Amino acid sequence: MESQFERYGLDERIVEKLPVLGYKRPTPVQHSVIPLLMQKKNLIVEAPTGSGKTAAYGLPCITKVDANKNNIQALILVPSRELARQVEEAMKSFSTNQYLKIEAVYGGSPIKEGVAKVAKNPHILIAVPGRLRDILRDEKFPFFWRNINFFVIDEADRLLEQGFQHEVFSIIPHLKKGAQVSIYSATLTPDIEALGKEKFERMEIVRLWHGVAWRSIHFNTFLVPQGKNEHALVSLLKFREIKNALIFCNKREEVYSLSRFLRANGLRCEAYHGLMDQVEREAVMNRFKLKQVRFL
Repeated sequence: MESQFERYGLDERIVEKLPVLGYKRPTPVQHSVIPLLMQKKNLIVEAPTGSGKTAAYGLPCITKVDANKNNIQALILVPSRELARQVEEAMKSFSTNQYLKIEAVYGGSPIKEGVAKVAKNPHILIAVPGRLRDILRDEKFPFFWRNINFFVIDEADRLLEQGFQHEVFSIIPHLKKGAQVSIYSATLTPDIEALGKEKFERMEIVRLWHGVAWRSIHFNTFLVPQGKNEHALVSLLKFREIKNALIFCNKREEVYSLSRFLRANGLRCEAYHGLMDQVEREAVMNRFKLKQVRFL
């Protein structure tokens, strides 16, 4: 791919900072999406998790926002607290303007904290729909929608799966006419296409071939006799000298039983699932990031 970030019309200061952040070449989704967003296109983008979607919409968003104005100009909806914090961190890393305000609101913390963040009039707001609904209840912020020019729905498939469809649909009528919209999903389902085409005007679809996104990942399959999965997994982790790994299970009970089995075989492992307390989940994830836990 010959095209580089400086060819997209992004803010020059942002482009100069990107190599420091490890962005040397655009990923396929960035190469496809950034020019269209800079041309003010409305998009539905199908691209897998990990393909670089945050930078694909984040860089044009920061370029377009006017930090001299004291109002919310961009709203990014995400399905979870973890993703809200991740997007917030990424957006702040892209910014080169000390006056640009970026905030995230999500559940798991007192609602008054979210209200205080919205009251600051951040230029870019990342929000989980349920928490945003609670903050805007009772019309605390009657002018909230007035200046939003850039609207993003990230991981739309997960948002709809997790029951946020009503909240998302209730937000859309508040957007002002002409606001730029982009929707991102790992899989483009009929519901997501309907969400884009029925609720917004002139939506263009961008499909990223999954093979391009995953070309740096090697896939292997091991056929294991029934009842031998746990022993085979331990052998694989030790024989391949795998340092860190995310291990997925079908059920919560399996998460606990497998993590106990791995610890019994001398591997530093912890369980992680969606029904854990938020504080506990964050603590486990932090230990995994710090390599205090090798397998999650």
